[in-house]
Amino acid sequence: MLRRSAPARNSFLFVGAVVSLACSSSPSGPVAVTVTPTPINVLTCSTTPFTATLTGTTETAVDWSITPATGAGTIGIEGDYSAPTTAPTAPNNSVTVTALTEGNPSQGNTTPPFIVATAFPGAPIPVPGSTGVGEIGDPSIGVYQHLAAASGNRVYATWVDNPAPPATEIKQMVARSDDGGATWTTPVPAIDATILGGSTTNDGSMDCPAIAVDPGNPDVVYTTATADLGNSLGASAGDPTGPAVVFSVSVDGGKTFTPTVLSTAFAAFDPCQDIASPAPNTVVVTVPGTGCNQLTTTAMDIYVWSDANRGAGFASGSLDSKQAFWASGLTGALDVLRGDPSCSTDLIAYDNGGDNDSAQAIESPRMFVDGHGRLCLVYAATSQTGAIENSYVQCSADAGHSFTQPSELDPALATDNQPSGTFGPGNAAAIAWTTNVAGADQQTLYIVLSNDGGATFGAPIVVPTLAKPFSPSILYDASGVIWIAYRIDGGSALVVDKSCDEGLTFSGPVSASVAADDSLMGPSLLDTGAPAPRLFGAAEMNLASFSLSP
Repeated sequence: MLRRSAPARNSFLFVGAVVSLACSSSPSGPVAVTVTPTPINVLTCSTTPFTATLTGTTETAVDWSITPATGAGTIGIEGDYSAPTTAPTAPNNSVTVTALTEGNPSQGNTTPPFIVATAFPGAPIPVPGSTGVGEIGDPSIGVYQHLAAASGNRVYATWVDNPAPPATEIKQMVARSDDGGATWTTPVPAIDATILGGSTTNDGSMDCPAIAVDPGNPDVVYTTATADLGNSLGASAGDPTGPAVVFSVSVDGGKTFTPTVLSTAFAAFDPCQDIASPAPNTVVVTVPGTGCNQLTTTAMDIYVWSDANRGAGFASGSLDSKQAFWASGLTGALDVLRGDPSCSTDLIAYDNGGDNDSAQAIESPRMFVDGHGRLCLVYAATSQTGAIENSYVQCSADAGHSFTQPSELDPALATDNQPSGTFGPGNAAAIAWTTNVAGADQQTLYIVLSNDGGATFGAPIVVPTLAKPFSPSILYDASGVIWIAYRIDGGSALVVDKSCDEGLTFSGPVSASVAADDSLMGPSLLDTGAPAPRLFGAAEMNLASFSLSP
């Protein structure tokens, strides 16, 4: 047992709250001990302060203990319960806290049992009006980690609306939540286009939605999507025949949006483009090209647009010799990922757009930012010889105007795919990806960590998984806990795990599920200020969000 001595005063400051010990100057009746709070669920790695209130005695000191005594965490002399870093297995995951008076150990009280676990996924909450992968097709979820974005408890979600033929109007939709994803506003179109040339949604669609929130103002939100075939937006930029990569911005909290065409030069979007806001008022869009495979057409590896005025710099542009439109703001920073454009040393990131090893064509290069100026891009790529598909990261300190050289994250392993990254507190950063074992039906989830803002990363760390993992998403929360979510192939659940000690141990996987006849893919983890992140996933018919908090 752990003993707490009597306080100097009857009231004292305890973890940000005033806690009073109700004690009389002389015995006035039966001794009663009340222990608060009485939680139902407690997260691993968390700390819960317990308080003992004594009546009917002049005694104020108590001895604290927990049951089970081992493997279920620890409790300090002041009643602070520290949950374990790894979730105990039943029945040891059912924990009680006891406070006994120091003067008479027979007098005390014990809390009802509470459950200790990695997370506590709630029932799925559909985003009203959203469409899911069953309606829109896999490529339409694009960079799935950015189907939703958050600034505190302000959350935005995005999807595409492609009505059945013979419709011609296609849209990117956005909805807003002001309570961390529990309730949502009526969705509005961020991008609205009409397919031209007599074609319908049987021939083309809106694809590749992604969204980002400005770190300086939660009312400023940026989106991007692609409109297939010739369309009204491309025509407004001077090219009525080409598909359009479109950027859109709202400065009124997602009520209205202003779209701008970035380019009509891309014949197909596989993999998809991405969007991020690395600093206040700054937005960056990356669009994969075809690179060295088609250098005769001056194609580049990855096109980067950047603007420090909320995308206003994208409003102008010009047509090239092929009458394709290009908006201003191209930086050229990733025209060649590595070496020179001779193709002998360059990387081929475009290979990452296929279905190989991932079960989905959603392996687009992905950005992650810290909101204070740092931006990194992760992707899987092969060398020109195609010997190894590895995970790479390149980082920028000037909003995409220049990048570091590609850093190979996994030099010892092959067939890497689906990388995604996150910045954490201070200079922390983390990247997750999966590795397929050639010739075997086996896939492994890895993470690497950085303590210098992404300049260097440590050795790969294996993440234990429930089953063959796909499509990982990773998040550092404000307290430094690393959260990971991934999809199980063909299942109706997304799996969540976390590490509280920089990958030394993992808390243990838990599942967030929809109906058994449904499916989930494309997990996204958002820090909304709650005790645990909000989890998003694309179900068959809609976008669904899950609370992971107790």
